Amino acid sequence: GREWAVHMGDGHAPEHATFWSLDDDLVLGGDQLLPSISPNLGVYPTEPDADPVGEWLRSCRRFAELAQPRHLVLPGHKLPFTGLPDRLGQLIENHTSALD
Repeated sequence: GREWAVHMGDGHAPEHATFWSLDDDLVLGGDQLLPSISPNLGVYPTEPDADPVGEWLRSCRRFAELAQPRHLVLPGHKLPFTGLPDRLGQLIENHTSALD
């Protein structure tokens, strides 16, 4: 078995867990870390004052501090990928520029 570090993300779902292997370069990103699409960032009736885009961007910035190019990310959709720092940079830039 592997030992895992659990890092929480927000925006796509409240307290979305991602799992980062402490034994190798494997990351279980779920729907928080996707290779070519963005996660659904919706506002739900149970949280009408939520800021899912802001929460998600803050999560991406936290993950960027952990991310290494060699990490193999297993996303919730699409194929596994490497290059997580670049992907997070793209996602942050795309969403930030769309808000300007």
